Amino acid sequence: MVVTRRLVLIAAVLALIVQPAMALSFDKAEVSYCNNSIRVEVHYTLDAVSAIKVFFFGAGIIEDDVKSLFSTDNYTIEKIDFNHADFLFPVEKENCVHFEGVNLTEPVLVILKIGSEVNIGVTEKIPQIYFCHNPIH
Repeated sequence: MVVTRRLVLIAAVLALIVQPAMALSFDKAEVSYCNNSIRVEVHYTLDAVSAIKVFFFGAGIIEDDVKSLFSTDNYTIEKIDFNHADFLFPVEKENCVHFEGVNLTEPVLVILKIGSEVNIGVTEKIPQIYFCHNPIH
């Protein structure tokens, strides 16, 4: 009986490991200005099997799936979590801040949170952002 339980457990773990694709659906991308970068917080939902895999093996196993949202690799990963990931994109900065935008590989709800909150809607692009601000001296 103990051997049977162990075999079932081993079979279940192997089934989780060899599952070919992660089922991840993107919910929204929140864009803000943080630490001289554009911060994009991507929220997503995992299917049940993927959630179990992340629970057992960590969020690193969904990294490639989450990164696949962006058509560029010009960013730094701040963190990848169970339901969201944070990316930092470089900006050009002299007197004002300019972010050239980024194309997405699938439509996602984009919300800008710079100054005020603006719902861009479901789109395949995070738009260019240009703004000037006066730092407190």
